[in-house]
Amino acid sequence: MIIAALLAAAAPAAALPPAPELERAIAAADARLFHAGFEGCAPETLAEVLAPDFAMYHDQGGKVAGSRDAFVAMI
Repeated sequence: MIIAALLAAAAPAAALPPAPELERAIAAADARLFHAGFEGCAPETLAEVLAPDFAMYHDQGGKVAGSRDAFVAMI
């Protein structure tokens, strides 16, 4: 167990791109998700960008959908 912890600690962390590139990548992914789900009504694209275990919660109503498929079916 200790050896595994030491090996994990010694493993190099994945390098992140420079901040401006990372911000652009996040903004592009966010725009794609928002357009697919809320502006463009593109369920095929929405299914591509959401994980199967995705769950949607509304700030006032609570849980809206318990999976990607349930959420996509609502769109």
